[in-house]
Amino acid sequence: MARNNENKTVGFSRRIRYEWLEHAADLAAYSCRALYDDQPLDNCTLMVLRHEIGRYVAKHMGGSSSPLSVSGQKATGLLSRIWLSVPEKLVSLRNAALKHYEEVEPKERLLLHWGMTSAVYPFVLETAEVVGRLLSLQRTFRLRQVRERMHDMAGERPTVYYAVTKIIRSFVDWGVLASPLDGTGTYSKSEPLDVVNEALLAWLVEALLHAKGSSRPLFSLINSPGTFPFHIRPENTTDYVVRQNPRLTVFRQGVSEVMVGLTDPA
Repeated sequence: MARNNENKTVGFSRRIRYEWLEHAADLAAYSCRALYDDQPLDNCTLMVLRHEIGRYVAKHMGGSSSPLSVSGQKATGLLSRIWLSVPEKLVSLRNAALKHYEEVEPKERLLLHWGMTSAVYPFVLETAEVVGRLLSLQRTFRLRQVRERMHDMAGERPTVYYAVTKIIRSFVDWGVLASPLDGTGTYSKSEPLDVVNEALLAWLVEALLHAKGSSRPLFSLINSPGTFPFHIRPENTTDYVVRQNPRLTVFRQGVSEVMVGLTDPA
């Protein structure tokens, strides 16, 4: 029996390649006004950019640029939801991500894709947390183990079964998991990305809070199993770092525990 709500939204229904995420973010960063104000994209811009993403996905799925297959349509919808037509509450998060996207090293963009995907699709972060816990106990894991744990959490539904498969395969494509070529369905952890950029860390905290939905202890949030692709040094996870993000609020619980939450919008 599932411990949590069996009706929780899964949403993530297609393997997403890393280069597709990069293309979607590139389009958003260079073709829209999100860099200059805190407004969502207008419908006309959204239609143009979504069409371009669809053409790109179709081309790189091995076919012509049109028409899109059902699988291509799903991928285009996911990419659009992550970087273009984000939920209203995530517009500021996305706009800040695009500003970072223009400034950081290419390898650091993984953190931005990870945070946006987690905020838009919390089920992805929940799956990552299961993976992170398994990797903290053993060097490798089987896909079956992740499925079993996610079925316990979200219900034994076909949507959960297939979503977990797509998410794990996406993680391999993003370079955060390694998969052997023997076809056993065994996965291992890739070398984590060392994150020292304080502004990026403060942004990641915001993204994780959106995914988790409530205030959290800072240290446990940034070092949760769901951040397994990143190496984050303890000295960089301080309330000073978090206060660089104006959309976060910091307070203390008890004598020493630093809590962090989302600032209420004006």
